[in-house]
Amino acid sequence: MLGLSGRGYRVLAVGYPVAWTQKEWAESFARFMAAKDIRSAHLYGVSLGGHLALVFARYFPERVLSLALTNALCDTSQFAENAPMPVAAYAYMPSFVLREFILEGFPKDAAFPVGVGEAIEFQMMQLDTLTQAELAHV
Repeated sequence: MLGLSGRGYRVLAVGYPVAWTQKEWAESFARFMAAKDIRSAHLYGVSLGGHLALVFARYFPERVLSLALTNALCDTSQFAENAPMPVAAYAYMPSFVLREFILEGFPKDAAFPVGVGEAIEFQMMQLDTLTQAELAHV
C-alpha cells in the first residue's frame, strides 16, 4: 500500500461492517465510497475481502474499474445454473470433456495487455495437472 500511495494513488484499506446479506454489504460499501467521494475504484481483496469485492462488482459493476483477487472465495451457484448439463453428471464424465467445458470460458484470439495472455496460458496448462475428480468439482 505504501508503494502505491507513494506514487500518487489514493489507497484505502477497509474493514467490512456487519451486514446480513451480500446485497446489504454491497450497498454499505457503495455508501462508504460515496462518503469518500469515490465514484469508481480499482479493488483488491484477499480471501473474504476478495469475495466481497466480487459481490460489490456484481451489484455495482459501473463503480469497479478493475479487480485484483488473492485466494478469493466465490459463489459458484451461478455457474451450476448455466451449466450445459446437470452438475451431478460431471462426476461421470471423462477428463477431456470436463477440460473442454472449462476451456470454453477462456477468451480466444484476443489481444491482451502484457502479462494477461501469459496468465491465461498458465491457467490452461494447470488444467492438465488436475485429476478427473478435481475437474468435476471445479
